[in-house]
Amino acid sequence: MRKDNSPFKTKRSKDEKKKQNTLDLRLHVQVGEGPKPVALSGATLNDGWYVYSGNKSKNSNNGIVTNFIYLNKPPLAGLKLYLSSYYFQGIGPKVVDTICDAVGMKIIAILKNGSPSSVLHSVVNAKIIKSLKVGWENSKEIAIGYIFMSELGLTATQRRFIIDQYGSTIITCLNKFPFDTLIKIPRLNFTETETILKRINIEVSEEQFILGTANFKLLQSERSYGNTCAPLATLISGVSELTDINKNKIQQILEANEKKFDWFNIENSNFIQSRRSKERDEKIKTEFQRINIEFQRIGSNKNFVRSELKTWDNLKLSDEQLSAVNTSVNEAISVITGGPGAGKTTMVIGLVSALQSVQQKVKICAPTGRAAKKIKENPFLKKFDPSTIHRFLGKMNASDETDFDVMIVDEASMIDIDLLLLLLENIPDGASLVFIGDPDQLPSVGPGQIFKDIINSGSIAVSRLTGNFRQTEFSDIIKAARGINQGNLLDYSNSIQESDFAFIEARNEHVADRVIASYFEDLPNKLSDYDQSEFQILSPMRRHSAGIENLNKIIQTKLSRGKNPIFEKVFGKMERKFFSGDKVIMTKNNYDLGVMNGDVGIIIGKENDNYLVKFEDTKINFSELELRSLELAYAISIHKSQGSEYSGVIIPITMEHSFMLSRNLIYTAITRGKQQVILIGQRECLRKAIARVMKDRRYTGLEQSLKAS
Repeated sequence: MRKDNSPFKTKRSKDEKKKQNTLDLRLHVQVGEGPKPVALSGATLNDGWYVYSGNKSKNSNNGIVTNFIYLNKPPLAGLKLYLSSYYFQGIGPKVVDTICDAVGMKIIAILKNGSPSSVLHSVVNAKIIKSLKVGWENSKEIAIGYIFMSELGLTATQRRFIIDQYGSTIITCLNKFPFDTLIKIPRLNFTETETILKRINIEVSEEQFILGTANFKLLQSERSYGNTCAPLATLISGVSELTDINKNKIQQILEANEKKFDWFNIENSNFIQSRRSKERDEKIKTEFQRINIEFQRIGSNKNFVRSELKTWDNLKLSDEQLSAVNTSVNEAISVITGGPGAGKTTMVIGLVSALQSVQQKVKICAPTGRAAKKIKENPFLKKFDPSTIHRFLGKMNASDETDFDVMIVDEASMIDIDLLLLLLENIPDGASLVFIGDPDQLPSVGPGQIFKDIINSGSIAVSRLTGNFRQTEFSDIIKAARGINQGNLLDYSNSIQESDFAFIEARNEHVADRVIASYFEDLPNKLSDYDQSEFQILSPMRRHSAGIENLNKIIQTKLSRGKNPIFEKVFGKMERKFFSGDKVIMTKNNYDLGVMNGDVGIIIGKENDNYLVKFEDTKINFSELELRSLELAYAISIHKSQGSEYSGVIIPITMEHSFMLSRNLIYTAITRGKQQVILIGQRECLRKAIARVMKDRRYTGLEQSLKAS
């Protein structure tokens, strides 16, 4: 098994991790020929402030620091942010200004010595001085790093990224690769990058500037749009817009440094991708090759017949389902595709039955907790304890996690390229892999479109389920989804009582009110046997009257009348208010709590200083800080709904959201509903959305890499 590259493999203790990721920096001021706490080497040393790594063994030569950054003026802005942080309780911006006006950067030396000066006693009271002492003791190991990074305008998330990725080597990296280091910091825009370079007095050559900007644009495109490469002409134009440098000059520099990028053609168009992106594609190809080479065939290409396979409720497999089973049993890697009503679940049960009959141990995973929960709802598949891919990877040190012969991955279209690589690295030698999904769903939230790329590469066996053998049995929901997928605007019913798929016409200004009415009246009346927690509003955007934020606020207000909030706080520009009974969704993975991005729960109440939230059958305590990862979930984005199914779904289709709408987005939203789907808005807006096929297409290099294998 390949376990050497994945961060999920080697579990370090908290102490080891803390030690490795320490950001130990020091400050030094050079003033004329005065006393120097440390000698700094260099051709000439200007008066002013310097920051350097505290790791002398790697950073100095006989006590002379050789690797440092010149700040010139003192980092007072960073100091003020540090003293205003949560380490120093009861100290606000006004008090910080008073302290800095009185002693400035000398406050660091004062805190180090532990004996506040008379000047400090004259401007603040004993309570503030005590808070300064306590805060310093709790943060002195990271104090200079905090000040330095805050001086550069970095957020808490960005500071954490630097600590995790670089630690004290950040000084070396900024000196050697200034632009390449900064562009990797999440959500740091181009202007901020230039500002930081000026603040740390580092100049880059025109060539470095162009190459760095090209990598910045490629990385920005991956993070924002999921592209892992770019058309060459598009990249050159983007670099030119940012730098005001002539396009010909940019192309010359890129071509002169061609080995720093990967170049290839798609349909007679030139494409370019970063070396990092290319290396990732190549690693995936290598893992596919390993799985194929090491695969141990179950038998001599055994072909099952229907009578040998068990299915749920004794359903008989169709020809295409049976063919998919036999292909997946005998291939090292296989893909099975199909939309709603295509019979994927029945086929999976048949596949598992076939694998068990030849003594193969099966493991089932899905990209999200909701998708894994959906698998568990099937009594036949529940016994395989389906889990998220992240949970599987997190438990890879356990022997039972590596003891399987076949990995079945459902909802594979939701897997991004980074998660795919981690998964492949953890498939044992000799085991096989089956991807199942709907290629017409939205691509993954993260980068890449791995499901489509694998299918289009032609390098892996693909079985396609159509479900056409029972077309007459389809509900109106499935008929509508298939029609939209084919680009057809069908004559949808406007009656919720007459059809499980309805389109209600409403003007922009009335859409939000109509959505709320459907949530509190139409769905409860039509689906009276279902709890309201099983109804979900799926909105394309956060903003506007029919957006996620406004709809959540309206619903929370209606449900919480007469109640007091159990939590209410403003984090920067972000307000959080929760009541007991609120439906909430996680916005990022929390491995300590065991709750993943996209998991939906109900707030139970407050216990002491913690907040109790119920996820499925598990109650979890959240601290006030951890509560920031929760948002209201009466309305969520269509992307967040992937892998889920709901009894009733309401989808606003409004011109306010028109630039976000596309055929894939609408198709994905509709296929989340089981008993009732209601679209509310303008038919013309829906027609335009269905016509937008290319919006969700991504530029990726994986297909080309796999074709070359």
